[in-house]
Amino acid sequence: MADQVQICNMALANIGSYVPIQSLSEHSKEARACALYYDHCLDILLREFEWNFAKRSIELASLGEPPEGWMYRYQYPTDALYVVRLGQFALKNCKDDLSRLKNMFMIVGTDSGKAILSNTDDASCVYIAKPENPNVMGPMFVDALAWSISSRIAPGITGDRQTTIDASGMYNLMLNKAIARDLSESSEPPKQEAETVQVRGVTTERRWDGQ
Repeated sequence: MADQVQICNMALANIGSYVPIQSLSEHSKEARACALYYDHCLDILLREFEWNFAKRSIELASLGEPPEGWMYRYQYPTDALYVVRLGQFALKNCKDDLSRLKNMFMIVGTDSGKAILSNTDDASCVYIAKPENPNVMGPMFVDALAWSISSRIAPGITGDRQTTIDASGMYNLMLNKAIARDLSESSEPPKQEAETVQVRGVTTERRWDGQ
């Protein structure tokens, strides 16, 4: 599986630079460019989609009294790039208005970082974190990351505008393929089936989503 150096060498090869680097700290313009953009491109790509491999779950720690309009204030996970949701289900899958209200949240800044405001007691949190091991990312995500880096380093390495445009186009293509693959490896919580109800001889359907 790919490590940082291999991903950067893929990015260089994408734009026609076939002399591989051995380390991101070596003294070459290729290594300096890759070292500059690797983490930046990874952070942006992780924010493009709720990648399964990057999801984490944690029970949130209370930070005490919340501001007016909220019932609870929780500590923001220290390794979170962003919060996906509180609780088990996304808002769109909550059955009623009360569930939606309880699962609403807001991220606010504090003197020491960030906090999560919520109306849910003893809340758990699903969030996206940067993986420590690149091997968990999967080949299509790695392809997308390599092309993202290519699009950033191409102007300085090749000086060719068309190469930069082509690399950006390939990034978008590989991003869509990576998202499609990730979606195929997960599923939404099952929707509540319509319940058949018979009232005074009339058969109708009742749905938990209010329809």
